[in-house]
Amino acid sequence: MKQHRFFILLVLSALMAICSPAYAFASGIPSSSGNSVIQIDGNFDDWKDVPYSYEYNWNNPYILYNQWNPATQKNETVTYTDENGKPYNTTIRHKMSLYRDDQYVYLHIIMAKNYYHSIIGDDYEFWCDGKRVMFQVVMPGGRTITSSSFGPGIHPVEVRHGDSGIAWSIAKGSKAILKRNPGGVNDELEMKIPFSELKRQRPSIDPDDIRVLEFFTPNLMYRHIACAGTDTAPYIGIAVCAAFAVAGYLLYRKKGKQLV
Repeated sequence: MKQHRFFILLVLSALMAICSPAYAFASGIPSSSGNSVIQIDGNFDDWKDVPYSYEYNWNNPYILYNQWNPATQKNETVTYTDENGKPYNTTIRHKMSLYRDDQYVYLHIIMAKNYYHSIIGDDYEFWCDGKRVMFQVVMPGGRTITSSSFGPGIHPVEVRHGDSGIAWSIAKGSKAILKRNPGGVNDELEMKIPFSELKRQRPSIDPDDIRVLEFFTPNLMYRHIACAGTDTAPYIGIAVCAAFAVAGYLLYRKKGKQLV
């Protein structure tokens, strides 16, 4: 009986200690900080430690068989991997990172070289616990960033509200920088939007209680990407608590058998 009570106390203590809210870390980057490690300045170097994925309109393969090589005059297998050995690279897929701190959501995109010759800024959807908000990324004044009317270089661009009662108004406090490369090859974009603007577009969003934050745009990808830096405490806590409970139960049974 005493062992049974001890086991219950052990599990309850684990639940209280481990399942309390805590911020997750992504590549050593804290999810909440007064000064964000991401600066929207056209430098792009501060994205190197943020988790990324390769996205496309469809699930295209990174290994292509029987591809004709003019240099060798024969069919060969071509494999597309990045500098870390990860499947895909920016030749055939867009490289994307989504990050957040306690005030902003941040997005970074490097466009794929193949098939695309400029970035697309239409219909950028952010999903907060299943609630969608949409933004458009445009040149100052409203011109599309896909336009060929501006040349290579670093260009400040605007983030505007989409598909809502405040559509086309500038997202207050947002900032975005576009790097246009020669020919629009591997164009690069970084941007941030305050959570207050997500709430302004959709008042039911609570910036202080966003559990799952995702990004999607139908022009560039076929699936959502999740956010680095999101508070994942409930998922981590529940998993660890479950592990403690199982371990405690097995220990209890083992000791119980030894005492019989």
